[in-house]
Amino acid sequence: MLKLDIQPEVAAKILAKKQENERILLDNEDGRGPFVDHAISCQLNPSFQLFLVDDSYTDEELKDYSLTVETAVGPVSFKESATRLLDQENRLVIEPTYGRIQLKSDGGILASDVKIVTRSKAEPTA
Repeated sequence: MLKLDIQPEVAAKILAKKQENERILLDNEDGRGPFVDHAISCQLNPSFQLFLVDDSYTDEELKDYSLTVETAVGPVSFKESATRLLDQENRLVIEPTYGRIQLKSDGGILASDVKIVTRSKAEPTA
């Protein structure tokens, strides 16, 4: 089973932004789902973001995020395609020099700058 450990400093950043009616999605840019900015996505380096998605999005709209893992901040959902990029044991940590959130595994850094982005149909995207 895939694991996602969240360092306490990262958890504090997430919980400071997360509203009670929001779900947490670990998004990898694969050109699928309701948050695609470009029709074509082709990247050599994987890109991940944490989306805080409010209840204006239905389960049907979020169906691509079909896998869920329990974490220190609650359930985090992600796409099946992310399993090709993630290892079995993953962690979100603060990079000490610049204070960015990194997604790491025992194999190294999977994403060097994971942004926390709030998504709502009621508001423009951040």
